[in-house]
Amino acid sequence: PPPAKELRGSEPLHLPRARPPSAMYGFPAQGFAPQVQQPHYPAGFVPQQHPYAAQPAFGGQPPLAGKPVVATPAALGGVASGAKDDWLKGTEKAIRKDFDPVTKTWRRSGVVLRLEKTPFASGSMRHAIRMEDLSLGEEAGKGFVAKMSINRIENKKIYYDDVEMQMEAKMWAERFNDKFGKKVVDFIVAYVAELVERQNQPLIGVEKAVKGNYVKYNNNWDWSDDRRNTPQAFSHFTWEASGHKLLVCDLQGVGDLWTDPQIHSADGKGYGKGNMGMKGVHAFLQNHRCNSICTALNLPIVGKTPKPDSSGTKLQVAKFKPEATLAQCKAQYMLAGLQQAALPKKKKKANKEGESSSQPDRVQVLVVGATALRESGHQGPPDAMVVMMCGEQATETRVVYGSSEPAWNERIQMVLPIDGSVDSITAVVFDTIQVNEDDEPTPLGVARIPFSALQDQEGYDDR
Repeated sequence: PPPAKELRGSEPLHLPRARPPSAMYGFPAQGFAPQVQQPHYPAGFVPQQHPYAAQPAFGGQPPLAGKPVVATPAALGGVASGAKDDWLKGTEKAIRKDFDPVTKTWRRSGVVLRLEKTPFASGSMRHAIRMEDLSLGEEAGKGFVAKMSINRIENKKIYYDDVEMQMEAKMWAERFNDKFGKKVVDFIVAYVAELVERQNQPLIGVEKAVKGNYVKYNNNWDWSDDRRNTPQAFSHFTWEASGHKLLVCDLQGVGDLWTDPQIHSADGKGYGKGNMGMKGVHAFLQNHRCNSICTALNLPIVGKTPKPDSSGTKLQVAKFKPEATLAQCKAQYMLAGLQQAALPKKKKKANKEGESSSQPDRVQVLVVGATALRESGHQGPPDAMVVMMCGEQATETRVVYGSSEPAWNERIQMVLPIDGSVDSITAVVFDTIQVNEDDEPTPLGVARIPFSALQDQEGYDDR
């Protein structure tokens, strides 16, 4: 085998794998044990590890630099026994196309797929076919569903519209979850695949199969099942949080893991034929019944008479710093080892004679990327994000999915306390993949950058 890749930069931080009861979020704590409501996922469901497929170089902790990793036949369970390996039998090459809802761009990657010859189910427009994505590995690649059009001359743009809506809805689900500091709802990762070895290179829509009781919670017009609060509050939330630009509806799935949504936009543009524009928005809002979750989020009352706060699911908005996400709070816990999310306020330093304290200083950071990130207990590269902290402030980058070499290229500006109590900025890299229901963002490493190591911008000495 090839020699192990040398680790770049400073010595890596190897975080402990075990989570003893005395540890808080995987780090030493002082008796704090928060009670977190877990998302309502179907039993036995394992979410897709990462949207942008890439093979891991090593499993678990990174190997020591300069020492090769040798795989023995025993360790491979007989794979290297010398017998003919027909693992690729019945496979075909394809171009995988993933949509990034933040940058509104598509990304391509080459994959190897295995589709069954006959569908296991068919609807009025699509066949459902069991599929494996071998590019994700032998186990992680199992359990996918390919949706292929029955009409061979169907407009291919429909596939792209469907994936765009689902991934944008997933982004809004993350923002909804941020309000509560935990994962409450989610959408299955979906992508388009072009079968390049078949005649006319047909497209398929791909997502992870979900087992369980499949339920529809609302449609794209004026019907909703008000027995559950969470789906209806989520749709209401998207309208308010987007500044009245869009509304995510037509929610369906197993528990709070949803798929195949519809988005209405205020201008009626994009999001497929199901986008009814303001007519669809008004139809939903007029028939919506606000519930206890709408109240917790301070959403304005719309539509029908609200449900009693004692009825249905209740969620409590996170009590930590406003707009702080679970990863941000976790990073603050790591830095301070405290029982509160907010960092302690340091004593003010006296200003130097003649020094003005009316204008705060600012630090601007360009978060470029990371290299050679290790896995955090699942198969495949991490879904990586960075939390930047400066004093009591915390902000985060977008998530780069399925990459050990993520590139963010995001510019972050943070205000420094006037009293000079902050002398550094801290960055924490997290893997956001949730393999099990109770998983939290997993820290992969920490970097502290003292201001003394930075150069002042020209014309701003000592600032």
